[in-house]
Amino acid sequence: MATAAESTGAGPMPPDADGYLLRPPRPRDAEELGRLDCEVWRATYRRQLDPDVWSRLVPEPFAERWRERLAAPPAPGVRTLVAVAGLRLAGFGVAGTPRDEVPPAGCELHALNLLPVHHGTGVADQLITSLLGPAAAYLWVAAGSDRAVGFCWRHGFRPDGTEQLAESGMREVRMVREPQLSPAPRQ
Repeated sequence: MATAAESTGAGPMPPDADGYLLRPPRPRDAEELGRLDCEVWRATYRRQLDPDVWSRLVPEPFAERWRERLAAPPAPGVRTLVAVAGLRLAGFGVAGTPRDEVPPAGCELHALNLLPVHHGTGVADQLITSLLGPAAAYLWVAAGSDRAVGFCWRHGFRPDGTEQLAESGMREVRMVREPQLSPAPRQ
């Protein structure tokens, strides 16, 4: 039976937040994670990346990094979760031990990436809550990535005035949050 969206030609709709399963990634997820990771970068950072860098974004190097990560034991204090919608990955998050020499908090959100079709479903809220809980934390976000900055604000993160140039050539802004008393409301 077709859903209302399918019968109107709008295509399949992503599940609501209750329709997602969060779990640790498995080695067999590496190829799909590589494609997902690359697609997110291509969709999200087109304005922030040099056009030559953006045009060279292809899934294989992303998949190779995931194969390496998933073949090795997890880094101490680092947790990775994937969000699964049906039989496909919708996104992933990584958090834990800070990578900065002098971190502003004891936990860093290393990555939170979702395919654009899953934006607004609440699964990103599920991922960040599962990865960080109420802990004080920080993250680096691409400058000019308004959607991501807004999401971070909703979860209590505020810019601390620190910026860096990432390996990709993107300018990043550091955002920090204090311990949370209650979860951020879903919008």
